[in-house]
Amino acid sequence: GSTMNHATNDFVGAMVAKFPMAGPVLEIGSRDIGGTHRHWFTEGEPGTRYETWHSTERFPQFVGIDLIAGNAVDVVMDCHEMTFENESFGVVLSTSQMEHDSDPFRSMAEISRVLKTGGYFIFTAPSWRGEGPHDYHDYWRFMPESITELFKRANLEVLEFIDSIGSNDVMACGIKQC
Repeated sequence: GSTMNHATNDFVGAMVAKFPMAGPVLEIGSRDIGGTHRHWFTEGEPGTRYETWHSTERFPQFVGIDLIAGNAVDVVMDCHEMTFENESFGVVLSTSQMEHDSDPFRSMAEISRVLKTGGYFIFTAPSWRGEGPHDYHDYWRFMPESITELFKRANLEVLEFIDSIGSNDVMACGIKQC
């Protein structure tokens, strides 16, 4: 699941506002541990829980997957072997998830497979500056060069990149080339 911090929440919102992303949205590691980014892609009554919120014309579907059932998890699924069709999502979101992934390169290959050509990938993860392990199965910290390599392997062009000293996160948004 993902732990929300203000910097990553602001980054997700800024990317949704800046780029013409649309289509079904997939969130990997969607279990709600202290917050969710779902509000950037769905709408509902202010002050109500996101479970009551609905899809929009821009984002007609939102699917959250995680290895563990919980709040904001629509499907319990391993992102190493997703059961979605090729090119099924216009946006894939992974925030504070990849550090818990035993094989991020395998996940990136699956993300590339399910992301439509021209689709967007929004990514945040703890940087090398951050604190040590913070949860069960905590494997990685990311250098700026890690993002370049992960995105390249998934046929993603990096459009935005922030190595945030304040939040100790790396944050990136990319577009799938082919």
